[in-house]
Amino acid sequence: MARQHPNRRFVTMSPGNTSGTGTLNDRPVPLRLAAKYVMPALGANTITGPVVDQADIFPDLRNPSFQHNANQAIHRFIPA
Repeated sequence: MARQHPNRRFVTMSPGNTSGTGTLNDRPVPLRLAAKYVMPALGANTITGPVVDQADIFPDLRNPSFQHNANQAIHRFIPA
């Protein structure tokens, strides 16, 4: 979409498991317990981090062909 609308800025954010989002509410009990008790016990008591360009982690996100295919797939489900 950014290539189709170069005069607009697109920013997407994922809350992940950020506290207060209720993301884990519909997860299986073991996963909820791990996130609430095991992760903090292992020193992973923060599940948020800096805002970064995910394409630095997953280079395929920069692939224009993949972006085009994803856009096409999404629009198959959106009524015209």
